[in-house]
Amino acid sequence: MIVSTTLDAEFEKSNGRKCHLRLRNVDKSKTAEEIKSSLNKLSKLSLFEKEGVHQFHTLKHAKYIDKIETVIFDKRNQEKEQQPVSEPVMTEKETENTKLLESLTIEEERPESGKLIQTVQLSEGFDPIKLTESQRMAVVLACLPEGYSLESAQIDTKVKPARYVFTERQKKEQSVEEPPQKKGRLRKRLLERIRKRE
Repeated sequence: MIVSTTLDAEFEKSNGRKCHLRLRNVDKSKTAEEIKSSLNKLSKLSLFEKEGVHQFHTLKHAKYIDKIETVIFDKRNQEKEQQPVSEPVMTEKETENTKLLESLTIEEERPESGKLIQTVQLSEGFDPIKLTESQRMAVVLACLPEGYSLESAQIDTKVKPARYVFTERQKKEQSVEEPPQKKGRLRKRLLERIRKRE
């Protein structure tokens, strides 16, 4: 059950016609005099004009309208409860990307320390030149080992079928060691400031 209270105030416009002001969910604890004085203040404002006609010129009367809504039945809620939860279905694009990534052949070379060259052969039916941007990104992310960053990506068309060649560099670990101390004498106050920071 939903109960709502609306204040309906009838005003007279400056041209003699009537207009209503309805305020929903009002506080019924206000006295009749408080409501009347508030509505009279509204009639003194000249903010509400339309085509030269003052909208709330004179207050005529005001009343409360109590509205009670009782729900007998609601089929919308029953239908929502009865609908089975469907499992997420993979789209055609996702299925194709999964097939693409399942049968990759990767050969790795390490010509120098920290450098990795990967030759990636795609499965039959996939041409590296005809792949979409999202499919290319999926291949790169699937082949990129942790701790490496991609330096270059090329398509080797000299070989049939064509294949990707990725060159990757190992990320340098940022040392957490303290910076080297400056040689020479440091003043006493400078040393004290440094010690305070630590």
